[in-house]
This record gives sequence, structure tokens and C-alpha cells, in this order.
Amino acid sequence: MDVMRSDAMTRRSWRPVAASGRGAAQVQGLWLGGLMVLAGFAIAFVLAGQNLLPDHYSFDEVKIQGVAQGTQSYAHDPSFQRVGEIYRYVGLADRPLLAGLLGFVAFAVALSVGSQFTALGDRFSLYLVMLMCGCVILGAVYLGRFSKDIFVLLVVVYPLLATRRHMAKGEVAVMAALMAYAAIFRTYWWMVVAVYALIRVASIVFKVRPTLTSLAVMLVGFVIAAVWLFPLFLGVEVEHFREQVNLMDVRADTGSRIDPIVPGDNFVADVANLLLVEVNLQFPVVLAIGGGLLYVGVAGFLTALWVGFYRAALTTSGRRGVEPGFDRAVALCLAFVLVQGIFEPDYGSAVRHLAPLLPLLLYVVTTRHRDVEFGRRRTRRHVRMRDSHGRSPSGRH
Repeated sequence: MDVMRSDAMTRRSWRPVAASGRGAAQVQGLWLGGLMVLAGFAIAFVLAGQNLLPDHYSFDEVKIQGVAQGTQSYAHDPSFQRVGEIYRYVGLADRPLLAGLLGFVAFAVALSVGSQFTALGDRFSLYLVMLMCGCVILGAVYLGRFSKDIFVLLVVVYPLLATRRHMAKGEVAVMAALMAYAAIFRTYWWMVVAVYALIRVASIVFKVRPTLTSLAVMLVGFVIAAVWLFPLFLGVEVEHFREQVNLMDVRADTGSRIDPIVPGDNFVADVANLLLVEVNLQFPVVLAIGGGLLYVGVAGFLTALWVGFYRAALTTSGRRGVEPGFDRAVALCLAFVLVQGIFEPDYGSAVRHLAPLLPLLLYVVTTRHRDVEFGRRRTRRHVRMRDSHGRSPSGRH
């Protein structure tokens, strides 16, 4: 009776059960075939020059290509200048389609590593299919062109490829990659470096694991610290950089601009507004309400992605057998999205800058999925042994 009860409980706990044998191979084939078809459509979109997109998607591309061709200079914006010079150095200044294709292929490789599609198990997950499709589409739109964000992949791929590296060496390597990117391309990434380091110190030294309480404390603490420290050290309010970009931006308003929601010019209003921005970057309620069908779709994708991310962080972080790269990936994604809330002028720019981190976010989500698959198989094997021998593997009835 105990064996029958255990078998029934196992079936309820792990439904739907995974396929085996030929069925598992067929599911794996569906994964690979579907990814190849999706990648083919994305490559065709990139090679078509992305002419279906509105003009405001190409403003950064035009600036970078201008620098690469030597017709424009952005000495006041070193990130544009250096990225354009790199494209010129590698001979892509007059080859936008090739530059876009190489950018998307680099993203697709990182996404393949991050998604661990060969280790997704043998069950078909519609949720993971949706996430993969959304990632590929955004990668084609934002990275299949001249882009500053393509170089973030150099920061993202290393933690993915070195997930099993020794703790000390791994931390040093990731920190070095982050600091190199901050020094060469974007100075505000020094804040990402600092926040990442604080999260890792809290995790390694003080053994703080992601929980609803610790995540809430981190979010509120970061917002209060940013609102308090910006005037002290930089001489400007925390909203200054966002407001400056929006004032100078000559692009047509696409309905995704980030504006203050809580009125007032005081500490409490600044904290409330920054807190709302931080939440809306991950769960874009404001974007979905104020935008059209496209914005609703993007908001739904981001919500699903971040829900999966936090579910994985809460249930998988710190578990025995989890790769060291998992906690690093969680820390880097959290550090980036927190700092992003200070500088992003609109939700479109926020999605553009998040695009190269999608492989890392998907790595976190699929690590939990893989762990669940392993637990499912181990539990079924345990029950089969009890059914065959009438006793558990330890020998107890």
C-alpha cells in the first residue's frame, strides 16, 4: 500500500511525465527543427534590411555607420565613436547587411549556449517555446544591425562558457569583463560593476540567498541609496540623466517614453517614481496600458521572462549541484536591471539594451527547468526500483 501511495503521489507531483526512447528523440527533434526554422526567418528578416520597421529603430544604426564611414563624429559620446571605429576597423563600414548578419549570428550562438537546448529535457514546454521565439525576434530587431549592444555579448558569453570555473577565478574573470566593458564602451556600467559586486559579496560572504524578502530589500535599498547619493556625489537628481535625454531627443514620441508618475519634487516623490520605473522595466504595466498591440505583446513577453527568472532564482539558487555560473548570472541580471532604471529614457531603449542579456536570462530560466527534469527522472527511477524489488534502494521496505 505504501508503494502504491508513493507511486500515485509521484505521478501527481511530476506531471506531465517526460517521454522516453523514440518519443524523447522526437521531442528533441522538434526543438532543434523549430529553432532552425525560427532562426531562418530571423536571418531573412536581417538580410532584408529590416525595412518593415519604423525609422526610429534605425537612429543608433545611422549614427554608428556614419562614424564607421568617417562622415560623422561623436567625440562628445565616446560609446558611439568607439563602436563606429571598431566597425570601420573590421571592414564593415559599408556592409550593413553583413554587419547585421554577423551580429545576429553572434547573438544566436550566445542564445543557444544560454538556452541549453540540448539539456531541456524530453518534454515539450510551450512556455519555453514562447520565450525562445521572443528572444530570437528581439535579437533580430535590435542586434541584427550596426549596434552598440552587440559588444555586451562579450560580457554575457564568458559567464555562460565558464559556469564551472573555480569560484575565485570565475569571480575575477567576470569582474574583469564587466570593468573592461565599462571602461571602453559605457561608463554607467561602473554602477553595474558595483551593484554586481555587492550582490556577490552578500551571497558569498553573508550567505544571502534570493528570497522574496531579500529581493524586496535589495530593490528598495538600491532606490533609496540612488536617490540619496546622486545629489551628494554627482550634484544632480537621480532623474537628471533620463530628463536630459528626453529633452534633447528629437525623435517622434512613440508612446513608450518614461515620465514621472508621482507628482512632486522631493525625496519621497523621487523614490516612488524610481521604484515604479524599476518595477515597470520588468513587468511593464504602464507600457501595456498606454501602448498598442505591439506594446502589449512586448510587455507580455517581458513579464513572462522575468517571472521565470525570479521563479528560478528563488527555487534553484544555492541548491547542491547548481553550477556557480547560475548565481553569477542571477547577480548580473539583477545588477543590470537595477542600474537600467536610472538611465533609460523610454521602454524601447530599455528593451534594446536588455536584448544582449537575453541569453543570460534564458540560462537562468532553463537551469531550473533542467533541474526539474533531472528530479523527475530520478524520482521515476526510484519508484521503478521499488516496484521491481519491493523495497527502496537503501534496502528499507
